[in-house]
Amino acid sequence: MEKLKGKLSIWTAKTLSFGGRVTLAKAKIMAPKKVGGLGLGSIHSLNLALLTKWLWHLKNEPNSLWVKIIRGLHNLNEEQFCTNLKSRWSGVWRSIVKCKAILNRINIPFEEVMKPGESSLGWVSPFVVDEEFCVALLHERIERATFPVCDGFFRWLKMIPLKVLGFIWRAKKNKIASAGALRNRGIEMTSTLCGVCQETGDHILVSCSLAKGILHSILKWCNVQVTGFHTVTNIIDFASKWGNCPKRKNINYDLVWCFFGVYRGLEMKEFLTKLNINRR
Repeated sequence: MEKLKGKLSIWTAKTLSFGGRVTLAKAKIMAPKKVGGLGLGSIHSLNLALLTKWLWHLKNEPNSLWVKIIRGLHNLNEEQFCTNLKSRWSGVWRSIVKCKAILNRINIPFEEVMKPGESSLGWVSPFVVDEEFCVALLHERIERATFPVCDGFFRWLKMIPLKVLGFIWRAKKNKIASAGALRNRGIEMTSTLCGVCQETGDHILVSCSLAKGILHSILKWCNVQVTGFHTVTNIIDFASKWGNCPKRKNINYDLVWCFFGVYRGLEMKEFLTKLNINRR
């Protein structure tokens, strides 16, 4: 951790290596994969879910020894477990009681997490699985409320290498190294991978003549009549709505490798061109 902090403190390029280069954006990296993030997760969200679990136990285990100890230490009755926070409370108990206010602050009503049951059997919660409070489910719900990234769903397929999927994830956000993306960061340069027109990630992978030719060949070979692809997002949306047929899944894998192959092919072409110029 200290080594990582040291690197970040002297970091001037604001990038890290992830199958290439990716801009460090906290919300996008920590957001769940279901909303387009990397799914790294937040320690704060996990801690909130764990503390809420203890609040659930306080409500449903009134006769437990540790509940009686907490009640005796803070002079509480049954109705005071989720009341307003008192200044004399401190430590873990104070953090547990604060869960209700924190959940409400991120637009998760406390009644959505737990509420009194219709009978006298205790409290009920949609996050209870097999009579156990599921921290993972609440953690996911908290992160979806905390990181509302609106980039759409992105499926991380286990059959495809993480390096390739990371590249597609960055391409979807137009974060690959193209002239357009570098220009947005204040680096002025001419198109290098595609000298025909304005160089953007979508153009390199979808719109340029080379990418169109490869994409058309794959779809024609698979007997798929689809036109109108202009961006990487268009193709990802098409693939996600195409169904779960094994043959169609294989075609989707081919499309993903097509993206990566086009980009790496153009990079290699540029490298060989520069190498020949230097040799002269």
